[in-house]
Amino acid sequence: MQDDAAFFGLPLEAAVFIGVLLVMLLLSPAFLAISGGGKPNTRKQRKKLEERLKKSATKQVEETSTQSLRRAEGDKSLPFLSRTVGQWRVAAVLRARIARAGMTVSAERYLLNTFLLFCALVGLPVLLGKSPLLFGLLGIVASLGIPHMVVNFRIKRRTKKFLLLFPDAIDLIVRGLRAGLPVTESIKMVSREIDPPVGDIFQAMTEKMALGVPLERTLYETAQKYGITEFDFFVTSIVLQRETGGNLSEILSNLSEALRNRTMMRMKIKAMSSEAKASMYIIGALPFVVLLALWVMSPEYLAPLIDDFRGNIALVLAGGMLSTGIYIMVKMTQFEI
Repeated sequence: MQDDAAFFGLPLEAAVFIGVLLVMLLLSPAFLAISGGGKPNTRKQRKKLEERLKKSATKQVEETSTQSLRRAEGDKSLPFLSRTVGQWRVAAVLRARIARAGMTVSAERYLLNTFLLFCALVGLPVLLGKSPLLFGLLGIVASLGIPHMVVNFRIKRRTKKFLLLFPDAIDLIVRGLRAGLPVTESIKMVSREIDPPVGDIFQAMTEKMALGVPLERTLYETAQKYGITEFDFFVTSIVLQRETGGNLSEILSNLSEALRNRTMMRMKIKAMSSEAKASMYIIGALPFVVLLALWVMSPEYLAPLIDDFRGNIALVLAGGMLSTGIYIMVKMTQFEI
């Protein structure tokens, strides 16, 4: 007798998992957004983009229009999510974080990727007949945590590179000021001479000012967008000098020296806390190593943790306690200067 919980001759779990895989294949272009997303991918879209670019008056306006159109195309590819999720507060927060990370993926695609990752992580264990409660919780944690960690990693990497190059950019502005150039021209010079991400940020500032946005407003918006303390110092120095007067080149020269000292202090702190970080890595990895060893040598010993409801609860509690301990150790090895 055929099982009622079957679909086209397949078990219900297998049918659900195959359906999830088909949805992922149909929406697979969304995963390309992690590496570059938001670019037009049809001839019609490219033709429209070229026509819009031909109407631009200057090269700077052309570049600004290109970036705006690419962002718009990325939103239009997901119209339903753009109308619903695009208006949520979480979407605005995600856009700010994605911009700080230097990624071009839209907030809608980010949320779609998170949902598809959750479906993939939960669908396979359900197909294998595992506990939906345990793997559902693990799927939620992983699908929310992995994209968040990826964005955080890229933000930290981009910020670290910015802090290494930013003093050189300030020195370049100082040399331009001492040569008689205005601040706006010195900023434009930085956008051409300094490598990304500093050059990209100053290029965006140059484009805004070319469109008629005042310097103070451009500086404030950029500082609010990226949230880097050292850049806030730079903005404050320029704005106060324009309001109260003074030798801007001398002020920025002192700021450049202070930023280099902060970088050296940060490196010293990293060296002094390296031993504590090594201990944290060893202690945090030890439970996973032991769990893997037991799984290889005696899988039946760990089977109750997966197959039994009480084992699921114990495993979730242990994971929560371990995560809390790792979080505390990470905070103990971080210092603000």
